[in-house]
Amino acid sequence: QLRLARLLEQIAGEGVEAQSLAPAREALDLYRRVMDTDALSVTATTGVARLSGRLNDVTGAIRAAMSLAELTGDLRVRCRYLIDAAELLLGDGGDASLGTSIDRSDRAGGLLERALDADPDSTDAAERLATLRRERHQGPRLVETFRAAIRGAKTSEAIIFLGTEVAKVARDEMRDLTLAIDAMRRVREAAPQHVPSLL
Repeated sequence: QLRLARLLEQIAGEGVEAQSLAPAREALDLYRRVMDTDALSVTATTGVARLSGRLNDVTGAIRAAMSLAELTGDLRVRCRYLIDAAELLLGDGGDASLGTSIDRSDRAGGLLERALDADPDSTDAAERLATLRRERHQGPRLVETFRAAIRGAKTSEAIIFLGTEVAKVARDEMRDLTLAIDAMRRVREAAPQHVPSLL
């Protein structure tokens, strides 16, 4: 199936006309079938990633990004793939199999938490997760995730962002000044020159 899928993809080339898209769709379907039986197939996963982007198949692109995240040993690359999958879930594309907007938002939040776990220094993952959790009024969950991430973060930029967000949510939503002050202490340790007024 992989050999046939690669052949069909070559036949399709880069064209956008109907005669090029038909073999591309068939190749995508074959790559998907291989992924169904072998989720760790790099060839099938990268084939789905390539063709789903070309054919505007959001569901396939999400699946490919999640699989590529599992296949890579590089934690920063894993983080990037998980962010990509989360962004696709939060977008408008895809079909009913992705669930309701709330389901998609919940899944995206889980992927962003995994991305931050893979790379605690990823401010991209942290910023997207903070926005999502605030929109969903899930401040305590954000604090829990960011407190775990701040322990693994190494860059001052990440520590400042994570600590400041924890402090804001702890102070404004949870009314926990001890937790807020503790977060700002961590920021001060990482960046002594950056300690805005907390109270």
